[in-house]
Amino acid sequence: AAISDFLKRPTLEALDLSEYTGQAGDRIYFMANDNGGVIGALVTISDGDETVFESGEAAEVEPDTGYWMYTAQNNVPAGTPVFINVKVSDRPGNTAEVNDQKAF
Repeated sequence: AAISDFLKRPTLEALDLSEYTGQAGDRIYFMANDNGGVIGALVTISDGDETVFESGEAAEVEPDTGYWMYTAQNNVPAGTPVFINVKVSDRPGNTAEVNDQKAF
C-alpha cells in the first residue's frame, strides 16, 4: 500500500467558487482524494502578481469524504480580479495543484 501511495499523486477536482465573493467568511469548496489520504490542502488567494491577500489550510468537511472547504479570512478590494490556487499533498509528499480566477 505504501508503494502504491508513493507512486500515485492525489487527485484534485475543479474549484467551486460559487460562494466566494471576495469577502471574509466566504467559502471555497473542492474535492481532493488520494489512495493513502490527503494530509494537507493549502489555499492561496492573490492578485496573480506579487500580492497575496491570504493563504491558509483548508479542512475536510467530514472525515474521509474528500470534500474540502476553505473559509476566507480577509476582504479583497472591490474590483480586484483574484487568482485562487489550491495545492494538496499526500503522506509521501506527492502534490496536485489547481488554479482558478474570479473577478468581482
